[in-house]
Amino acid sequence: MIIKLLINRIGGNIIQHCKKRRIMNLPQFLMLTLLGSTTILYLIVKAAFSYWKYRGILHAKPTIPWGHMKGVGSKLHIADVLRRFYTLYSGQAPFIGFYAWLKPMVLMLDLDAIHQILVVNADHFQDRGLYNNVSTDPLTQNLIQLDGTAWKELHDKTKHLWLKDVILQTYPALMKVRKNFELTLKKEIRRETLTDVSGLIDQFNVDVIGSLAYGLSDDFEENIAFRVFALNYINIKSRRYFLNIRMPNSLAFICPNWARWMNYRLFQPESTQHCLNMLRGKLKERAKLKSVPYDFLRIWSENRFPCKMNDNEIAGQAFSFLWAGLEACNSIVALCLYELAFQPKLQEKARKEVRKVLKKYENCMRHEMLNELVYLKQLLNETLRKYPPYPFLLRLTTKDYDLPNTVFALKRGNHVIIPVAAIHNDPDYYENPYQFDPEHFHSSKVKTRPVCAFLPFGLGSRSCIAQHFAMQQLLVGLMTLLNMYRFAPCQNTIAPLRFDNSKFFLQPKPRIQLLMKPT
Repeated sequence: MIIKLLINRIGGNIIQHCKKRRIMNLPQFLMLTLLGSTTILYLIVKAAFSYWKYRGILHAKPTIPWGHMKGVGSKLHIADVLRRFYTLYSGQAPFIGFYAWLKPMVLMLDLDAIHQILVVNADHFQDRGLYNNVSTDPLTQNLIQLDGTAWKELHDKTKHLWLKDVILQTYPALMKVRKNFELTLKKEIRRETLTDVSGLIDQFNVDVIGSLAYGLSDDFEENIAFRVFALNYINIKSRRYFLNIRMPNSLAFICPNWARWMNYRLFQPESTQHCLNMLRGKLKERAKLKSVPYDFLRIWSENRFPCKMNDNEIAGQAFSFLWAGLEACNSIVALCLYELAFQPKLQEKARKEVRKVLKKYENCMRHEMLNELVYLKQLLNETLRKYPPYPFLLRLTTKDYDLPNTVFALKRGNHVIIPVAAIHNDPDYYENPYQFDPEHFHSSKVKTRPVCAFLPFGLGSRSCIAQHFAMQQLLVGLMTLLNMYRFAPCQNTIAPLRFDNSKFFLQPKPRIQLLMKPT
């Protein structure tokens, strides 16, 4: 209200000045316009950075115009900034005020409060607040980006499709991809070789997505074309365009309504059209067949409860495998192998478990065997702890909320950040948190920790709906590689690890290279 009055006063003064002078030359007009615009902009920025002060909430002094994000994207990763504030203020309050550029946000510090938000009172925090624009950007019609009624309707259509029993039915299709991957490895890596491990894992995960989410067959040219599409998408996805002008993704998050008004596209038009055409073509092709493989494309297309999914909804779910899952799965396996390369005893222990289980099942890759890979799961969980692909969770407060047993309240519209990477490296929950130690996830230690001390897939109704399949995919990929090869550091292996600060998720930069030797 104050800002509006000041803007009206400034605008009124300019208009009155113009009326008095009647004639104004161009330099005078431009000077007054610039002065008025600058003043208005200053007042808007000043008001934005005063939000937590007016609310009386503990916060660090922001820096104009970055807020608390100065250096993020160049010198710092967002995970580093969140970890610094978490360490500095933890124990002083259940949350603090945080500024992501001009946007005031709530940075959660207390695990009990986090559990209230994610689980107990999740109905107050049902949205993520991510950008979506279904009309001009149909691939945003997925469970990750949608909010409100649109998310609930799609969630109701698909939640039963992600039950463990349904996921297990896709296992034969996953095993087919694994077999092809194994044959490729035998042909390409027959002796000790310096290998881009990240690229090798890319190949497996792209083929999993192509086969299970897009329904691709064994056609060589079809699979190669999809690999090119998927990997090119990874290389260019940080570039977003509006009328051929490059736009940072952060603007769509900070000003979503403005971005929708500008018809901003999160995904490139070419990628969108290619994805839609590919899926529609595959659905038409399958309609003529008497039997089709049991994969996600079949699950989505045959779903009739509570109603049929349309082509755009199917395309949105399939594309979310690429958008949110590909690089995450690539990084997890690559980082796990990186740690095992420096700790050969752990690597050998994992290999012995894999071979023991394979021997028990006579090298038949049945899904029951995955439950017996206890140590391999510990390794993956430790990798997810130390290097969570997405170092924070987002929630949007949809209703005013009073934190139980405190004097603190969250207002409708407050964006909430849960600093996953910071929590995962908190010595209160993990002894020697910066050391890679799979014993952190021994069953005896897991029982002693709060449930919110480990959040790689989130928690509650907005947790990762595909987490069971993701763990299945990770286990299969990792066990295949460990059974066939030993991994060791080489002259091109970067130590200590560095990460790409320009991305919100944790991705090693440069890519991980290791020495691979057939066992």
